[in-house]
Amino acid sequence: MIDSKRVVVTGGAGFIGSSLCCKLIREGKDVLCVDNLYTEKNIAQWLGNVNFEFLRHDTTDTFPVLI
Repeated sequence: MIDSKRVVVTGGAGFIGSSLCCKLIREGKDVLCVDNLYTEKNIAQWLGNVNFEFLRHDTTDTFPVLI
């Protein structure tokens, strides 16, 4: 199993996704949260955290992944 430090969470601003982001950040992972920002308040605590990056994007649209 590959233990990657960078994790992408789609729907990361919702209730379940933000809880997952919280857990991953506490484990020391770098989290890229992708969400259309229907619910912003769930991720407010992580904005500005060096291990957290937010990308406003609707996952029904195409998304280029850069590695």
